[in-house]
Amino acid sequence: MGKEKTLESKPLWEWSELCAALGLPDSDGPTIAGLGFDSRKVAPGDLFVALMGRSNAQKDSLEAAVRDGHDFVHAAVSRGASGVLVERPIEPRLVPQLVVQNTYNAIERLGSHRRKSFAGHLIAITGSSGKTTLKSFLQTAIRSIGSVSASEGSFNNHIGVPLSLARIPRDYGFAVIEIGTNHFGEIAPLSQLANPDVAVVLNVQPAHIGNFSSLQSLRQEKLSISEGITPGGTLVLPDTPQFDDFHSKNRVVRFGFSNKADIQIAYEKEDRIKFCEGPAIKKSLSVLVPGGGRHRAETMAAAGAVLYALDIPLEALLTLRDESVPVGRGNILHVAGISVVDDSYNANPASMVAALSAFGKKDGDGRKFAILGEMAELGKDSERYHYDLSSELDGVDGVYCVGKLMRHLHDAIPSAMRKGYYGQADNALITNLKYHIRQGDQILVKGSNGVFWRTGFVNDLVSALETQ
Repeated sequence: MGKEKTLESKPLWEWSELCAALGLPDSDGPTIAGLGFDSRKVAPGDLFVALMGRSNAQKDSLEAAVRDGHDFVHAAVSRGASGVLVERPIEPRLVPQLVVQNTYNAIERLGSHRRKSFAGHLIAITGSSGKTTLKSFLQTAIRSIGSVSASEGSFNNHIGVPLSLARIPRDYGFAVIEIGTNHFGEIAPLSQLANPDVAVVLNVQPAHIGNFSSLQSLRQEKLSISEGITPGGTLVLPDTPQFDDFHSKNRVVRFGFSNKADIQIAYEKEDRIKFCEGPAIKKSLSVLVPGGGRHRAETMAAAGAVLYALDIPLEALLTLRDESVPVGRGNILHVAGISVVDDSYNANPASMVAALSAFGKKDGDGRKFAILGEMAELGKDSERYHYDLSSELDGVDGVYCVGKLMRHLHDAIPSAMRKGYYGQADNALITNLKYHIRQGDQILVKGSNGVFWRTGFVNDLVSALETQ
């Protein structure tokens, strides 16, 4: 996702347009194929943005932003950067340089400039979980009828959103971005910058709840994505009691299982749902749910609501396959006769319950083992949230618990189900798994981002299983 460069692609930015957007005197410079701040990921023709080490960027794919990018300008140029955006001139001047007072503000100016010149439809997504999966579903579906840009990974904060906007090719028909939050007051200004034609609140769950005064406060924060919607635009909401009392100045399209939903869904079987005939749909449509599970069925419905808001036929969803589920969000890996459900990117109580429910219902004759990592930023109720998972293990044969807070789950489940408690996901855990797992078994890996995803645990597990 993100940049979709080909040899035939038009330049992303002309140098003169960069100068105009940044309020700099016009100067000679190259055309730019892409933008980035991580020198390790620079591609030929990119503009490298040197971010100073003063950001509180979320520690995921944006972690490099907390370092001083000026130390990596020469590395970026060696990888093919055609120009650099810096706060101080870098010698020797191997490529043209754009010198500004603050590179963070400069990215925001570039994002704002590109959004204003972008004539296509922009979709912005927020929610406690499933944002990247919905983005992937929409990207796949819309690509079947037109050109679409999508933000890279989870670029959804004060750096990622403006950078994603600045990366949108001006001649594309559609763009999809994520907007996230860790603290109150972050979403509204990002939505106002993105100015979406369609904004989606996928769900509100106790993710990062430790940074909010209440779930109601978190709900208010998510709903603030509506503050940036363009005149005549659409807000997409779940058809649940949680949003019954919310009244928007925008057009609202609701999705869900209720017969009041504009996009109503019903199950045919675990991996397939039907969009029912109703006010918004003139004929029923049966579609595959990539990855299966009720939570992804709801994500499919949200995708259908966005398509409906944009007057795109729902049949575009027929292009989705299991491969449409992003890595680490529930995609299935097959290795040595064993199925590994990689849901390792992140977790909160609701997404953990959803993943366990879908996993427990999966077909197969082998045993099912859940490797569960602790959930972060849950505040004063952290212990309870972990303990309560003990009642969500129907269909699961054994549980491996990882992280200090998962001790509460380990102690709550029957001894026959306990397969081990580990302070971290390491070689000791993998060795234990290799000893007990056999062909036909299924494994679920899910936990907060720092437990499995950042350590590359699933890749290490798959490599170990391949060699056993």
